[in-house]
Amino acid sequence: PKVGTLKARSFEMTLNHEQVELQLATLGIHADDYVEDLADVSPAIHPSTNFRHNQDPSKLVPARDLLKTASPSSAYSYTRFSHPTAHRVEAVLSSILDGKVVLYSSGSSATHGLFILLNPKTLYILPKSVGGYSGTLGVANLLRRLTGLSISDLDLCQNASKGDVIWVESPINPTGEAVDIEHYSRIAKSRGAHLVVDATFAPPPLSFPFKHGADFILHSATKYLGGHSDILAGVVVTKSEEYHKQLLEDRVFLGTIGSPHTAWLLLRSLRTYSLRVRQQSSSATKLVRGLALLNHKVLHKITHSSLQKGEFVAKQQTGGHSGVFSLYFKREDDARRFSGHLKLFQHATSLGGVDSLVEWRAISDEFVDLRLVRVSVGLEDDVDLLNDLKAGLDALLADQ
Repeated sequence: PKVGTLKARSFEMTLNHEQVELQLATLGIHADDYVEDLADVSPAIHPSTNFRHNQDPSKLVPARDLLKTASPSSAYSYTRFSHPTAHRVEAVLSSILDGKVVLYSSGSSATHGLFILLNPKTLYILPKSVGGYSGTLGVANLLRRLTGLSISDLDLCQNASKGDVIWVESPINPTGEAVDIEHYSRIAKSRGAHLVVDATFAPPPLSFPFKHGADFILHSATKYLGGHSDILAGVVVTKSEEYHKQLLEDRVFLGTIGSPHTAWLLLRSLRTYSLRVRQQSSSATKLVRGLALLNHKVLHKITHSSLQKGEFVAKQQTGGHSGVFSLYFKREDDARRFSGHLKLFQHATSLGGVDSLVEWRAISDEFVDLRLVRVSVGLEDDVDLLNDLKAGLDALLADQ
């Protein structure tokens, strides 16, 4: 395809004159091959904030037309509009996430961009007492001050009206448990509402929310897509050409495009994305299984989609389960002190990076159960990680 086009799976290969659908690992490395005609194997960073206009007057595009195009990359002008590195990242992510992607400077700015686009009268979302990412509610509260947005419990979404937003996380932060997307899709379609799925905890190949009726998908690219705990980024994915164009135009005036340096780091991360997310999923599932069999005296329960019994879970999590799960301790004090007994898991917020993390979530979430510790599995060997968790649990028991 010519430079400037941007569509899902735009990089194609033929074998015996037939089109071959490339696999996830290949797309992560080659889906942006068409973007720039350069010899660099590792793409360059383009830090410039402005670009020279075309010397050929016939190729100059008026701003009123530039903002209406799905991708202004054929006439780069100003980095707040778009830039080559962001275009590369959006090309790769469009292939990986199977939709039209818009890159933002953070997951929260992606959430804000989506709320600006949809401007719902009512948002249906998990109540704070149940779970979910608190940042989403934080952005929604800003909109409530500006527009009078009504925020209602997800369980009441059968009352939604046309244009309202039903917001689902699957899996849920911090428990790692899956939610039945098709159930909420049926409700959304029957009410004329929009279904948004925050799939940060289970990106492809673990789950594909569009296949289950999502209208929009959101990812905090800071997590698994970035995967190295060194960038802030977010993405919105849509199947609609109209919504994609509007998101891009809105982003120009919100000023929330990811910077060239951030986009380059994200692009670097996507080259190994397939290997990372598969390994993290596999290791987390092994750890959950091992801890469940251990049935340790200091633990109350473990939550993870691999432990759920609903039929929808296997249907949704076709590529595996999230690399995140939660441990509930019998005593709050044990949850608070657990991280101090671990050698390999670092005590820090966030998730999805190559380093394994634990977090006593009460530090970051004022509504969470004080006995909960969230675990994000990295790329260390799962045997070593399980031994570290076991040793930490044993140390707690010995202290009692």
